[in-house]
Amino acid sequence: MFNQVILIGRLTKKPELKKSETTGLKYLRATLAVKSQRKNRDGIYETEFIDFTAFGKIAQNISNYCDKGSLINLVGTLSNNSYTDKNGINRHTIAITANQVNFLSKTNKREEIKDEEAVFTLGQ
Repeated sequence: MFNQVILIGRLTKKPELKKSETTGLKYLRATLAVKSQRKNRDGIYETEFIDFTAFGKIAQNISNYCDKGSLINLVGTLSNNSYTDKNGINRHTIAITANQVNFLSKTNKREEIKDEEAVFTLGQ
């Protein structure tokens, strides 16, 4: 069995690097706007907004080199999370953790990289 998700989308806002108070590990949470492959009833491609988390060097580099609108390719893993909210209701969410990020555009989204060899790849 294999747990992998691959997304290509644009960051919805400037990623903000944070640091865990308990472990000191750098991380960030961000959202990708990903265009659906299917059209809706009106013939328009809808956009899905997908949250992800990145840690360590990957988080640091996303924060350093990406901005709102940056086009990225994210390779990550899915995990199920369960918790009880403040009203005592059990909630379930799916989380995506980035394991690799490819930068597909420069900071200014209008200056997209056309040459495949110019794509900057990050990994652990």
